[in-house]
Amino acid sequence: MTLKVFVSYSWDLLNVRAAIQERLRLLDVIPVVDREIVSHENRSIHENIRKHLLESDLVVVVFAQETLKSVEVREELTLAHTWGIPVICFVDKNLDSNDRDKIPWFLRDKLECRYNSQSKSSTDEILEQLNGVINRKLTEKTKPDSNNTFSKLEIHRIIRASNERLMDINDQEHFRLSIAQNVVRALNQELENLSRSDYTVDLSLDQNFLLRASGLFANATRIYATSIDSLSSFWIANNPENAIGYTRIQPSNTMRLFVFSSALSMHQYRYVLTEQHKQYGSDGAVFMCSIDSYNLLVGSLLNANLRRRLAGKDFAFLEFGDQAKPYLATLSSDTLHCKQLDSASVYSSLKDAFDNFACLQKLERDDQYKVLKWVPSFANHDPDWKLALEALFSPEARSLSRRQVFHHIFFHSRVVTGNNAKALESAIVKAISVLRQIPKRRDDSEMLIKNITFGQMIPSESINNLKVLDGRFKGQIIIGNHHLETFPYCLSMALDSIEDLEYYYSHPLHSEAREEIFSACDDRIRKLYKMIHNESSPQIKADLYHAIEGIANGIVVRADYFDVDRLDYVLKTEPVKFA
Repeated sequence: MTLKVFVSYSWDLLNVRAAIQERLRLLDVIPVVDREIVSHENRSIHENIRKHLLESDLVVVVFAQETLKSVEVREELTLAHTWGIPVICFVDKNLDSNDRDKIPWFLRDKLECRYNSQSKSSTDEILEQLNGVINRKLTEKTKPDSNNTFSKLEIHRIIRASNERLMDINDQEHFRLSIAQNVVRALNQELENLSRSDYTVDLSLDQNFLLRASGLFANATRIYATSIDSLSSFWIANNPENAIGYTRIQPSNTMRLFVFSSALSMHQYRYVLTEQHKQYGSDGAVFMCSIDSYNLLVGSLLNANLRRRLAGKDFAFLEFGDQAKPYLATLSSDTLHCKQLDSASVYSSLKDAFDNFACLQKLERDDQYKVLKWVPSFANHDPDWKLALEALFSPEARSLSRRQVFHHIFFHSRVVTGNNAKALESAIVKAISVLRQIPKRRDDSEMLIKNITFGQMIPSESINNLKVLDGRFKGQIIIGNHHLETFPYCLSMALDSIEDLEYYYSHPLHSEAREEIFSACDDRIRKLYKMIHNESSPQIKADLYHAIEGIANGIVVRADYFDVDRLDYVLKTEPVKFA
């Protein structure tokens, strides 16, 4: 690490400063900053003194009568002391007791270098001693623990700079200081963890979001927010402590719309919604709707530009007291973003809609947007809760076309004999990277396939050798893969709906991946694809493709499953704990 030296001096000692500066430059590895440099920058001299001191590892000062009169020198030394920057003092032997008393108190007991200002060689005295000081610093770098020493110096420099950054935060926007407080508190906790033998830290997006959003939302005086189940997973995380704390700081007049992809998902949130209502249900409101209703609402109430900005994101409009301009906060799968808006007019229609939703009565569904307002009976009265689920996820909404699809492709053993196994594995690796690029039909910021995996069957001998007993009755469990040995490989993926499955099949990237896989499965298919590429006649192309399908149906088996979304099944599942 390079040392940076700040030279503190009075204008009367320019010749001494120049000699010190030249000597430090001769050492080659030590950049020098001083007041002459900072005074030429496009800032006030006091701003630049602070800036360059923040970057310095060492301060050199020559105490003569002239120096003791300098306001800038006293400012520089005070800042260096405050920030813990080492100061090397060169003190004139000819100073009387009154002059020495003017040396800042925090430097009086520091080790100092002496020189005689009356001597013709006074500057040489300073430079000779400076050589010794710098050489000691350089020697420290070669010690076994030098990396630790200089790492700590760098950390202290960062801390000093951070303290300065806090001064720049607009104290009129109090939420910024609150976010800073949360981040610094978390950093302090992590440093404490680092001092222990086992170092553990939560790196999840949920944790990072809650750490910052708590300061942002706690200081708002009014909030209009949405929370989509596929994005805000922190509500039903294994450890709900942070989400509970986040709930407790929501303003009492918050209005939040929870958006669900299925009745099962909504039921999982039952206890979460209960606690939201306890926090802000009296003066604010908790709403619920399906993802289809949400898309209709956003499409109707927000302009096209704002819809593009909010695609694939949770959002909240936050108002802060008498500030004329509100803020828009968005949360995507990996980013929290906050920006001040020019005016509240951009979301006035959505705000009016939320205010109308707040007037809904028990089990009254908004006719246009199919939104329900949470009422306390939903928490513990199952008949009312079932009616709420039915209101948002009617039999039509829960039809096969709206339910999540699990798509499986099983590969016959005849395609993986000999070297074909490696060829198939290589082809599928390429195909998966292609398939993951397929975007949703109506939102290209979101990918079509939720997850995709490729697996090989565990050999029968390995399974058969497992001796497994029932956990309660201790009886032998008969396990084995013999009934599926004909299909040793399986490619599996999840999609949001049968509509997405249809779109997946028809997408050009699927066609590309399909060719990659099937060509590796059977050489006849590879040759047929080559013929298609070289053929111009549409009819002949169709005939060739029909031949490919005929061969493919003999080497793969497809199986598609829907998630179970019957309300009787849903109600038997246990909602996620939130306490």
